[in-house]
Amino acid sequence: MKIAHDIDDVLVDCNAGINAFLSSKKGIYLKREDWHHFDLEEVTRHSLEEARTLYAEFNLSTYLEELPLINGSLEAISELAKSHTLIAITSRSDQLSKTT
Repeated sequence: MKIAHDIDDVLVDCNAGINAFLSSKKGIYLKREDWHHFDLEEVTRHSLEEARTLYAEFNLSTYLEELPLINGSLEAISELAKSHTLIAITSRSDQLSKTT
């Protein structure tokens, strides 16, 4: 069977990474429960352009490369890979394909 799965917040904890980046580099302090929406501008009340700039800076930072694994995700994916074809999907831009 072929199984498609997302990467961000399924395999790796993107939420933790973006929160760490925002607090360390921008002085914006968010908790997981603050993310009531996937759009950064909705969560932080920044303009769309400011949110895009923040995401672009995050995507070029080491924070993206160092995202922690979701607890149990490696074991789950390893087990599934024994008997299934796995396809990782993401909405990350093409410029991040090497990092992804």
